[in-house]
Amino acid sequence: MKKYKFTRINKEDYNLNVYEELPLFRYRSPSEQNFDALLKNEFWMSRADSFNDPYDSSFVVDIGELSKYTENKIEKNVLLNYATEINLKTKNIKKISKAWVENTYWQNVNSMKHIALVACLSEKNNNEVMWAHYAQNGEGFCVEYYYIDIFNIKKRYCNDFKQQSINIYSKSPELSFYYDLVKNIKYDDFSQYKLSKVIYSNDKYNFTAFNKKYIDMLSGLSEMNLSEMYQKSIELGMSENLKIKDRASDTIYFAKNKIWKYESEWRFILPSMPLEVALDSGKHKCVQYIKPRAIYIGEFAKLTTRIAIYAYCFNNKVELYEMHSVLLNNSLKLKPKKIKERKIAEFLGIKN
Repeated sequence: MKKYKFTRINKEDYNLNVYEELPLFRYRSPSEQNFDALLKNEFWMSRADSFNDPYDSSFVVDIGELSKYTENKIEKNVLLNYATEINLKTKNIKKISKAWVENTYWQNVNSMKHIALVACLSEKNNNEVMWAHYAQNGEGFCVEYYYIDIFNIKKRYCNDFKQQSINIYSKSPELSFYYDLVKNIKYDDFSQYKLSKVIYSNDKYNFTAFNKKYIDMLSGLSEMNLSEMYQKSIELGMSENLKIKDRASDTIYFAKNKIWKYESEWRFILPSMPLEVALDSGKHKCVQYIKPRAIYIGEFAKLTTRIAIYAYCFNNKVELYEMHSVLLNNSLKLKPKKIKERKIAEFLGIKN
């Protein structure tokens, strides 16, 4: 394992000459799906709505301020029609405005969890809690990549992404709205594709200003149904405020509560929504094929897991390590021990 001293990266465009061999780790449970992905060198990413933290990739708004703004900006008959559509038994504009703001808030939170694919990695391969939570109590394994391996995904990923999206939408009349949006998105703008260190804070990004822009888009309209409102929300999000490179998205996707600080997490973000909408592709997607730099077997891995990992590393010339507990003064530390190729062959019963 190559040793690397981690430093805080603040620059927008990272210096690859410095960080290209920075090791990043993914903990894996010993499931059939994870073994299959490893054997195929698949690199999977997920939508935020699949995360174990339901508050991940969320934000806050000022409900009171937005309710008053809505009441002043949106035509009364539009709000009354909205109340009818959601079966709200009141004609009180203040109550309707508040209900609309609250519903729009949760709609936008849900949209943010759908418009990007996220890969979660860690700076550390010896975190006991991570082994417990994400590698089935040390029975799984940990995969090592270099920063440059993941960084380069964006160049390959975007080559046909835009054209594929356009082909889908142009042939589907019911998706013509998305086609008009997608054809102008610059998927070869690599600044959208972020690989960055997570910032741990108890504060959430305030999305009130974005919601005011959305309300401004709706103001002056004499009639608006729920589907049209949703279309306007997507249009605003994809055209202006929810691009991956914007500060709002950075703050939402790369910020987590301080209670998660032990994870020492890095995240890689790719846009997802165009294909997600058209194909209903699910919460997880294999985006590329990357051979790991090394594999770390959990201290309590079962024999079947060891055999599978040993065989993979031997056949693919990947470095192999096993995690072991080491007593140090009054503490217990996890340390990796490298397994030489000769030992791997002996374990597998292969004569070199």
